[in-house]
Amino acid sequence: TNPPNLFNIMQQRKPASDTSKNQLTPTQLRNARKRRAKQLKQQQLHQQNDHKRRRGVSHEEDEDHYPDPSLQYIKQPTRAPTVQQAKQFFSSKLDSFEIHSGPKHHWRTLVKLAVRDINVVVANNNTHIATEYQSRRRKRQLCLGLFAKKSHELIPNSCTSPLHHPKINQAMERLEQLARSLNVPAFQEGDQKNNDDDGGDPCLKYATASLERRTQKVQLTLIWQERKDKENSTLHRLTRALINEATTTTKTSSENTLLQSLWVHYHPCDFSIHNNSIYAIDGGRWETIFGPSHGTMEHISRGRTHNSDDEKEGPSPPLLYFPPNVFRQANIDAFSSIVQQIQTFLQKEALDRLEQEKLPPKILELYGGVGTIGLNLAHLCSSLICSDENPHNLACFEKSVVALEKTNPSAANSCRYVPHNATDMVRGRNAELYLHEADWIVVDPPRKGLEPVVCQALCSAQQASVLVYVSCGFAAFARDFQQLVRGGWNLVQASGHLLFPGSDVIETLAIFRYNPPS
Repeated sequence: TNPPNLFNIMQQRKPASDTSKNQLTPTQLRNARKRRAKQLKQQQLHQQNDHKRRRGVSHEEDEDHYPDPSLQYIKQPTRAPTVQQAKQFFSSKLDSFEIHSGPKHHWRTLVKLAVRDINVVVANNNTHIATEYQSRRRKRQLCLGLFAKKSHELIPNSCTSPLHHPKINQAMERLEQLARSLNVPAFQEGDQKNNDDDGGDPCLKYATASLERRTQKVQLTLIWQERKDKENSTLHRLTRALINEATTTTKTSSENTLLQSLWVHYHPCDFSIHNNSIYAIDGGRWETIFGPSHGTMEHISRGRTHNSDDEKEGPSPPLLYFPPNVFRQANIDAFSSIVQQIQTFLQKEALDRLEQEKLPPKILELYGGVGTIGLNLAHLCSSLICSDENPHNLACFEKSVVALEKTNPSAANSCRYVPHNATDMVRGRNAELYLHEADWIVVDPPRKGLEPVVCQALCSAQQASVLVYVSCGFAAFARDFQQLVRGGWNLVQASGHLLFPGSDVIETLAIFRYNPPS
């Protein structure tokens, strides 16, 4: 016979109360299995990353496993579901719908990264996310990176990306190194101390970087949780370290480092409201620490003049200013092709008006930002009205107009900015002054599309003949399209632009002519 099992004997002698304490409920068992599966998955990912580091595998060679959600369709960007949906949508409405896509890598010239303290293991000069067991033996460490989709969990090793411009990757890596060496506190999700009545504990919440293409230098912004009227020695040390590097000439180069300007955005935490916005639109919460206060300077595109005999370059494109507190496209190179298509179409429209002995058109731009599209059309019209609700846009627009006076005085004199949102621009007195006086209307709304009142007003514009709609949210565009067509706008041209190749997103350019419904 088999000898008695000592473990079974001890279990039988255990009091019933002790046994009940050691038993887990079905829910606890299920949660334990989930935690274990998650730990195993993380361990496998870290082993893969370590193996690739030892082999020297780059991001470009590892697109299948890189966790950035923007790389989901990078091998075949046109196969993204939304792109396919757009192609099917326009197939029954136009003879052709072209999809335009630029380079797959290094196109992003604007990056916004979260700054968080996460559990890490440091071994062999490699840092990666720790498992639950390892985190008990390791301290938390500041990391910059992207959030996983639909969460506030930082993606491992996402401080740099093959999509980001190399200069931006370089700047963000250096910021992460300096912040760690200076023991800069990072924001912690769910920490109640970060939500006190005095603006929260001082900490670094986010960092943004934008590239000035003509100089290849980076505009860096630190989003700091604290009120501006309070001095903080940690923030001061970090900004001084960044400035010292920016003003020190290296031995191997006669040029300074890649920092174009350094900004701090003071964003105190307000626990009384739920707000995930990175920036707070308030002039008192921005400070230029180093470099020019006008922001990065960019030329979007060069217009063309069409004659019966030849085609030649038109006037020089306007100089646009992008400080960190205004909207700027992340892929300016790809957005330039959208502006060029708009220019080409409207140039022909302007020639038709000239042949019909009509006056040059008046243009109204809604959701105009700093005049990114509108200012590139100023040479085609007798009057340009740009509008948007961000109060910081006005100063940028006025700087661009001053610069435009040197190259095209007549166009500069016709430009004006109205700091109102689109809804206010199409209602009441403003509708009479701007909407009903416009011959051409340009709209570039956010992802949610046109507000219902704006869409309805566009269908009742009294003398508008052309509507240019630039959409970054296809679902919203498809919704607005139906109302615009019912209101008398006929689609004459459309194209798709992959400003974020690899993501399930498409930028749509649609041009309509007005035909009053019977």
